[in-house]
Amino acid sequence: MQNRIEEGRNNLIRVEKSIREMDIKVKTSMEYWSGKVDLKERQIEGLLMPNLEQLLLAYNMIKEYFKEVERKERGLKQQAKDLESKEREVALKVDELKLTETRVKKRLNNVQLKEKHFGSLEKSLKADKQHLGSLLKSTEECKKDLASISHQLQMKERELAQQAKELELKQKQFSSQAKTKHLEPAPADNNATVPSSTIDHSCINIDVTSNKEEPESSPTRNAANLQPNTTRDDRNVPGLLNENFSCNHSVQSDLAAYLQSVPDPAKVVLNSMRNSIRPYLRKGYFEESVMSRNISLLKELMIVSPHVGSHMKENARYLATQWKIKM
Repeated sequence: MQNRIEEGRNNLIRVEKSIREMDIKVKTSMEYWSGKVDLKERQIEGLLMPNLEQLLLAYNMIKEYFKEVERKERGLKQQAKDLESKEREVALKVDELKLTETRVKKRLNNVQLKEKHFGSLEKSLKADKQHLGSLLKSTEECKKDLASISHQLQMKERELAQQAKELELKQKQFSSQAKTKHLEPAPADNNATVPSSTIDHSCINIDVTSNKEEPESSPTRNAANLQPNTTRDDRNVPGLLNENFSCNHSVQSDLAAYLQSVPDPAKVVLNSMRNSIRPYLRKGYFEESVMSRNISLLKELMIVSPHVGSHMKENARYLATQWKIKM
C-alpha cells in the first residue's frame, strides 16, 4: 500500500511537471507564433496584403493550434483532479489500514493475556495435581499403616484368646487337683481335725492366684487399675492430639497414662478419631497431620490395651469404611 501511495505521488509529480512543460511550450509557442504574427503583420503591411487567403489560412491554423493547446490543458487538469481524488482514496485506505492494525494489536494483546491466564491456570492445575498425588500417596501409606495396625490387633486378639484358653485349661486343672486333694484321707499322725473343704479351698485360691498369669492389658486388670479415675472421659484427648506426641516423650507418656486411666481406652480412641476426622468427612479430604496423629494414637492403644471388644470393632470398621469412601 505504501508503494502504491509513492507511485501515485510520483505520477502526480510527473503530471505537474508535464503541465509546467506544456505551459512553457505554450508560452514559447505563443511567443513564437506571436512573433511570426507580428512578422506576418509587418510583411503584410510591407506587402500591403498581397495574399489575403494565405494570411487567413495561417490565422486559422494558429487558432486551431491554440484550441488544441487549450484542450490538452483541460485534459491535464482533469488528470490532475483524478490523481487528487485517487490520492484521497489512498489516504482513506491508509486510515482504514491503520484502524485495522490497531484492532489487530488489541486482539493480539487480548490473546497474549489469555495465554498468560491459561499458563497460570495450567501451573495451578499442575500444582493441584501434585498436591493430590501427594495426598493419594499419603493416603495409601496411611491405609497400609491401618492395615498393619489391624493385622497386629488381630494377632494380639488371637494371642489373648490363646492365653484365655490356656488360663481356662489351667483353672480346670487346678479345680481337678483341688477335688483330688479333697478326696484324699488325712495323715495318721495328724490328730487335729481340720475341715478339709476350708483348707482345700484356700489352697485352691492361693494356687489359682499365684499361677494364673493375667495379661497386663486384659480388660479385668485395666478395670481394676482404673477404678479411681472412672470420672474422666475422652474430652481431654483432643488437647493431647494437638501435640506432636510421636516426637515428644512427655506427651506420649501422658497419653499412655490417660488411656490406662479410662475404663474403655478403645472407645475413647475411636471417639477421638471420629471427632477429629468428622470435619474432613464433610469436606471430602484429609490432612496428613490428622491421619498421622490418629495412627500414632492407634499405636498407643495397641501398647496400652491390645484387646478390643467386638462392638468396638464394628464401630471401627464403619468409621474405616466412611474414611475409605471419602478418600
